Amino acid sequence: MADPPLAFFSYSRTDGKFALRLAEDLKSAGANIWIDQLDIEPGTPWDHEIEEALSRCPRMLVILSPASANSDNASDEVAFALNKHKRIIPVLYRECDVPLRLARLQYVDFTTDYTHGLKALIKALVAKCPEPMSGDSVGDLTPTEGEKTYPFEVGKTYLGNISRLVDSGAFVEIEQGVEGFMHISEVAEDRIADVRDELKEGDQVLLKVLSIQGNRIELSRKAIFEDIRKKQTTNSQT
Repeated sequence: MADPPLAFFSYSRTDGKFALRLAEDLKSAGANIWIDQLDIEPGTPWDHEIEEALSRCPRMLVILSPASANSDNASDEVAFALNKHKRIIPVLYRECDVPLRLARLQYVDFTTDYTHGLKALIKALVAKCPEPMSGDSVGDLTPTEGEKTYPFEVGKTYLGNISRLVDSGAFVEIEQGVEGFMHISEVAEDRIADVRDELKEGDQVLLKVLSIQGNRIELSRKAIFEDIRKKQTTNSQT
C-alpha cells in the first residue's frame, strides 16, 4: 500500500500555475505531496478525491495571495484542517491580507526568491516527517558484522538524522543503527568552509544516495538542490 501523502495543496484557481510548479518541484525533491492537478485520475469524482486527500494528509500547504484570501473553497479547506488539528504551512506567493486564522503562523516567503523559498519549504516539510521519502544519499555504514545488504538504492532520496559532525562532513543515520557519510562538498550547492554553518546534530535532512560500496554509503544533500534546479530550468524552457 502506498504511503499517504505528506501534505495537501490548498490554493485558488487563479494561482494554479504557481501551485503546479511548486508541487512538481517538491515531488522532484522527493516530497510526497498531493495536488489535484497531478493526483486526480481522469474519470474520478474530483470532490470525493479532494475530501479523501484532505482527510489523509497530516499537513496542508496554503498558497497565500489576494485570490486565495477571498476564496470560499480555500477558506473551507483551512477550516477543515484546523478542526482536524492538522499542521498548516502558509506559503506566501503574493502579498495579501493574511486571514486571521493563519496570521500567527510563520509563512514561507516566495515573493522575492523562489529558489530560497523552495529550500525553506522542503526543510519545513522534512523537519517533522517521520517517514523516509525517495531520494539520494552517500555515507559510511556501521553494520555490526561483515558486509550486509541494506534496503537503500543508489539515486533514491531518504530522510536522515544528522548524528555527528566532523570537519570533513557529517554522519547521517538513515535507518536505526545504520549511518552513512556526507562529505562537506556534498552538503550545500556552494562551497562551504565549515559544515556546522549548514547543519547541526539532530537535524533531519533529505539526502540522495550517491553510492554503496561494501559497508560504505555515500550521501549528498547538494544533489537534492541540483535536481530542483534542473527541474526549474526545464520548466522555464517549456
